[in-house]
Order: sequence, then C-alpha cells, then structure tokens
Amino acid sequence: MSSTTFKIRPALSSDLLLIPLIEYQAGQVFRTVGMDAIADDAPPTIDSLVHYASAGRIWVAVSRIDPGTPIAYLTADLLARDGLAHVAQVTVSPEHARKGIGASLLRHLELWARDMRLRGVSLTTFSDVPWNRPMYERLGYKTLEDEELQQEGLGGLRGLVEEEGRNEVLKRWPRCTMIKMFMG
Repeated sequence: MSSTTFKIRPALSSDLLLIPLIEYQAGQVFRTVGMDAIADDAPPTIDSLVHYASAGRIWVAVSRIDPGTPIAYLTADLLARDGLAHVAQVTVSPEHARKGIGASLLRHLELWARDMRLRGVSLTTFSDVPWNRPMYERLGYKTLEDEELQQEGLGGLRGLVEEEGRNEVLKRWPRCTMIKMFMG
C-alpha cells in the first residue's frame, strides 16, 4: 500500500473504539514466534487512548477508500526533560502489514517531534522479533547500549526502561532501547 492509498491523521474519538481491535489482531502474530503472552496481553484501554488524544499524541493511518476506519496507529509520550518523543506504541493491522504504513507513522512522528523542537525520537522494542528491531534500524534508529542509556539528558527514557523492566510479561524476552537523534 503506497502513501497514495493511505493517509495519516490525528485520531478522532470514533477511531478510539477501533484501535483495541487493531492491537488485538496484530498481537496474534506474536504467536508465530512463541510469544503467546504478548498475544494474550490486553489491548490499550479507551481511557489511555483518550489521554493520548487529549494530548494530541495519537495518529492513525486510514485507507483513502475508507477514511473512517483506522488500519494502524501510533501513540507517543513526550519526554520533555530529555527533549524526546517516545513511541509508546505503533501497530499495523496484520492485513496491512509490510506495506510501509508503520514506517510512515514513524516518519510522521519524527516530523511532529522536529516541529516541537525536540532532539529526537526514542522507543523500546523486542530485540529478537524479526519485524521489530530490524525495521527500526532500517529507518535510522540506533540501539543504545546500557552505558549509553546512563548518559546525562536521558533520565526520562531511563525511567521508562526501568518501569518496563518491572513488567512481568515484557521481561520474558530480550528488549532494546533505540533512539534517532536529529542533526542540528
């Protein structure tokens, strides 16, 4: 699906009811790599999605043919202290996967972050899942080593990583922290 067949826009309140289904469907793909606990994890709550919508940090990709039905979404946290936008979640419906939609959502977030005069975009992901870390690397994200995460100016990101490390489901599989810093 090329960007001429889909567009990215801020999520509408009507989209928020459809996003948990996208997350559920995409989660099922994790069963193919033995990560059933991820597939069984609860999708985002409507309250959490409303929070992102209220903050202006949730975007959806929609087909130009059916612009009322999201096929993917991205939520972002703002790590103001670090000067970073942080990808809280980016998910593409399995029937629309591997068509550049997730990459387009990330580029949209990067443009937003630049407009907000942030230093870059960060995220955490599974290290060994074939459609996670390799995609981010192709898009210019760099894996941070543990000592790099300790540097000055990344306290907010470090806190998110520590919080994630306490999540009993997530900590079953190797994770990595990635970042894309903007030049100038």
